[in-house]
Amino acid sequence: MKKKFLALLLAAAMITTSAGAALTASAAQTAEKSEAVVSINASREEYGDFKYTVLDDGTVEISIYIGTASAAAVPDEINGCKVTAIGEYAFTGCNSITDITLPETVTSIGWFAFSGCTALSDITLPESVTSIGWGTFADCSSLGKITIPNSVNVIGDAAFANCTALTDITIPDSVTTIGVDAFSHCTALSDITIPDSVTMIGGGAFYGCTALENITLPDSPADIGSFAFAYCTALKSITIPDSVTAIGNNAFEGCTALENVTLSDSMTGFGFEFFKNCTSLKNIKLPDTMTRIGAWSFEGCTELSTIVIPDSVTDIGTNAFADCRALTICARKASYAQKYAADHNIAFAALPDDDKAQHGDIDGDGDITSSDALSILRLSTQPPTDETLAIADLDGDKAITSGDALAVLRLSVGMD
Repeated sequence: MKKKFLALLLAAAMITTSAGAALTASAAQTAEKSEAVVSINASREEYGDFKYTVLDDGTVEISIYIGTASAAAVPDEINGCKVTAIGEYAFTGCNSITDITLPETVTSIGWFAFSGCTALSDITLPESVTSIGWGTFADCSSLGKITIPNSVNVIGDAAFANCTALTDITIPDSVTTIGVDAFSHCTALSDITIPDSVTMIGGGAFYGCTALENITLPDSPADIGSFAFAYCTALKSITIPDSVTAIGNNAFEGCTALENVTLSDSMTGFGFEFFKNCTSLKNIKLPDTMTRIGAWSFEGCTELSTIVIPDSVTDIGTNAFADCRALTICARKASYAQKYAADHNIAFAALPDDDKAQHGDIDGDGDITSSDALSILRLSTQPPTDETLAIADLDGDKAITSGDALAVLRLSVGMD
């Protein structure tokens, strides 16, 4: 009962901490290890380096490892009873163990079973295992690679949190769920492909994976939780497939290297702080399905120069573009986005399906003035996009230059 109570306390702590904050075992693991030792009762017997329990179905669960060797091999049976389970906290905090061998008879691995095994570098999971539970390998800071068998369908919450040496992991097509904080703070992980079988990516799943450069998202109807890829500071490009229907708040917050974003055509809105502090993001185009931009969505995107906002957007939240000092909003004349730009003193450029925008009325106010020339000069300092070329490339040379600004000035005084 005590152990279950402590587990509930850990669950409560995990829920109340901010999403993306990786679950660390540390002192909690030590306390749980001690509690596990104290709570061993008469029904738990000793076999070699293990304490074990005979379950109701006559199979055996390994309750706790009591050995001191650097390598441990779990037997496939004890006294004629098949070993089918590794219990909660069974190896927690075994800092000297480097290698663990599990038999093919094991089907269940309990919460935090190997957490805090800081020297563990090699473990093979048998094909009989169907899920990797909460915190199973959390804080295994020497684990460089692991093969997840095709039998696994769930990677649980914080399963590999703080595995700071993990560089190589393949998620098989059998997996449907990646839990909250599952790979958070795996700071050596550089590449991840999430198969199409995955329909749920939990909040903070890859939070703080600072070496993660390449992410392939599933081309399936997947929900992506809050902070899922926050503070992946090496991530430069992301494509969100059209099949992705929901993404939580702060999903890409603090991705300071992120430059290129292709959004799903099925997205209807951003949560708050979605791209907050993405300081390398320069241009972004929102899909025509978008209706809402959440509060602080682009706060601190100091290099963001253009955003294309469709007519469908009718709600832009508080401080959505706070500290976007170089921003020009590109949208249709008389749209909600144009009014928003005017109300918040943000530069505006009218998208070119009205004649005036194509002939010099860059800001869409109905007049051609020196302010339009200034708008072009602002746009000329950033790499052009199809939208900005259509707006500001008056001479048709596929570039935005001071020559285009001069052409607008000439128009403004009636010289052309």
